Amino acid sequence: MQIAPFTLVRDAGHGWLAVPVTELTRLGIRSQISSCSPEKDGLQFLEGDCDMETFLHALDARGEQRPAVEHLQVEDFWPDVMGRPRYPSIPGR
Repeated sequence: MQIAPFTLVRDAGHGWLAVPVTELTRLGIRSQISSCSPEKDGLQFLEGDCDMETFLHALDARGEQRPAVEHLQVEDFWPDVMGRPRYPSIPGR
């Protein structure tokens, strides 16, 4: 199965591979994705140090081709992509 190019979003410290939630469900790995990989608008942003590898290993195990990857550099992933700060604000500070 040929998969459309996915976007690898990078900021100065990390990278996240944007994968459709439907793809994770199809591969049967949705429950294996950690809370380090946020979801927005039907995409799961797979954290590069662990969850992205889970996805790639699932493709390999099925003999499926890994997707092409397009790179997107952002200043800060959380506000730029997720639309929220990295850490919630603390009332009174």
